[in-house]
Amino acid sequence: MTSRGQFVISLDFELHWGVRDHTSVERYRDNLLGVRQVVPALLSRFKQREVHATWATVGLLFAKSKAEALRHAPSMRPAYSNAALDPYRELEQAGTTEQEDPFHFAGSLVEQIHVTPNQELATHTYSHF
Repeated sequence: MTSRGQFVISLDFELHWGVRDHTSVERYRDNLLGVRQVVPALLSRFKQREVHATWATVGLLFAKSKAEALRHAPSMRPAYSNAALDPYRELEQAGTTEQEDPFHFAGSLVEQIHVTPNQELATHTYSHF
């Protein structure tokens, strides 16, 4: 009996939440905006090739707006000895909608992942810290 190996793809889907502790939106802008082209391109290729992938997604990215993100945010939040690391502080400063702030919200991309065959949305905590 011959066994076949398996290749597992697990992608971290974070946008600015994943790098906010060491770079600004301004410095990383092109990369963050590039995600909006890369995700649909990957999904198309994965669908074409029947590739299974898991997307470890920051919970805040599911939101299409700041109001939606705040509505789903935990009522009990961690205290940070270094306030600059507090993602909820940055959420308060985020834009109002995904269209206005494509660096912190990605509900439309999450939906594309969700409806693409063989793709799994996984948690990566709500706020990525």
